[in-house]
Amino acid sequence: MKRTHTGIALQGNQSGPRISCPFQPAQILSWSDTHSEFSGRRVSIKDGLDYLSLQLRIDSPLSINIDFTEERLVLGYVNAGWAKAEAIDGDVEKLEPGQWFRFSNSELCLDRTSTETAHIDLILCSKELTRLLLDIGTDTERVADFEQFANGSVAVPFNSGQMNRNAFEASKKIVSSSIDGLRHRLQLESNVLSWIAEILSQPKNSNLADRTLNANDRDAMNRIIEEIRNDPGREHSIDDFCKLGNLNEHKLKLAFKSIFGKTAFTFLREVRMDHAAELLKNDRHSVIQVANEVGYSNASHFARAFKDRHGLLPKAYQCLQRLS
Repeated sequence: MKRTHTGIALQGNQSGPRISCPFQPAQILSWSDTHSEFSGRRVSIKDGLDYLSLQLRIDSPLSINIDFTEERLVLGYVNAGWAKAEAIDGDVEKLEPGQWFRFSNSELCLDRTSTETAHIDLILCSKELTRLLLDIGTDTERVADFEQFANGSVAVPFNSGQMNRNAFEASKKIVSSSIDGLRHRLQLESNVLSWIAEILSQPKNSNLADRTLNANDRDAMNRIIEEIRNDPGREHSIDDFCKLGNLNEHKLKLAFKSIFGKTAFTFLREVRMDHAAELLKNDRHSVIQVANEVGYSNASHFARAFKDRHGLLPKAYQCLQRLS
């Protein structure tokens, strides 16, 4: 990757023979100036498939243009914050957390973001790789425009929707993946391919329920999710969430089911257990201290919830991390 006067451009990886991941190091680029902040990393998963993770903030009318150097099928999602992108037809689309989007183009123009840093993950597929994916047996009725793109005739128009539960879980695994070492790089490849499979297999009408959520509802959900992640140990209630988002209880429950495929408290418990896992990895606290930090006064309840989420009891997980 290199910086240009309008944003960034992707370049080929190292000269010489083309060797797929996990043997190519990631490309990393970052800058900060008066009007923008940008940090990006590109990982070549395999020939024709790249993972591009972007963290950016745009505080001016100037846009950041991402030049893919060739037409790609672009699949992506927002992990945090929001960004506005210009679609092929010139319309401006708002990209929000919990949402997948897809289109084909040789570039992506981002002209506004949230005041907090927006975190966007992009998965770039070449025409040849798209054709190979379709040959495996994807339901072509759902992705007929992909076939036309792969054959070089028609661009894939911008489309988006809410990620289903499996896609959301895969996206979180991608975000938390390390890019260092053989094992981690292969895990990243597996998570990326799992996420692609979910998005390509998602039925056309799978997001009809989500259409009852408007932009204000999604903004409200972003505030609630940010509050949960910023303070996972706090004793939250449904009433707290409703007041924070200015939503009634029915709309709140519908929103969590539509976006995450789970209840608000299941989501809260999983955030707590993920935070607990990070604390245990740091190995600075005892299991009891970690339980208290994430809002559990009963150690056995904490251990049960942690094992449900991570497959190991907290102490065993901490010991395994020490060995790693």
